Amino acid sequence: MTLEKRTVVVVLGTPRSGTSAITRMLPVFGIRLGDDLVSPNLNNPVGFWEDVPTQRINAKLLALAGRHLGWPVFRREPVESAAEYAELLQEARRLLRGKLADDSVWAFKDPRANRLLFFWQRLFADLSCQDRYILALRNPASVARSLVIS
Repeated sequence: MTLEKRTVVVVLGTPRSGTSAITRMLPVFGIRLGDDLVSPNLNNPVGFWEDVPTQRINAKLLALAGRHLGWPVFRREPVESAAEYAELLQEARRLLRGKLADDSVWAFKDPRANRLLFFWQRLFADLSCQDRYILALRNPASVARSLVIS
């Protein structure tokens, strides 16, 4: 089953760059975020606006490379050659089909997606869904100050 005429919006940016504020506004424009979002906490009391299943897949992908979100260098080869890669593609395929079954547009944000676009773009192409991107840009000094405070 393809998802033609369905659109996935990916919000990209570094942590503390405004991605949560941007993502939080998307439902105003009729873009669904899903119902299973990461709960707010002391660092982000208004919420992260991140989809838990998407975040889980991205965390598994980074683990395949033996990396975490803050790792400065990321190579995709270890991820794509891992035995679990095909499994994660299937899991993500099921996730996207579920998210787009009733909605023509769905959005997600996860800081891990910045390094994992190759995975998601392959999936979008395989399913024939449209992909759109919103980039959050903030002065790097402001991001650094915000990271120190949080």
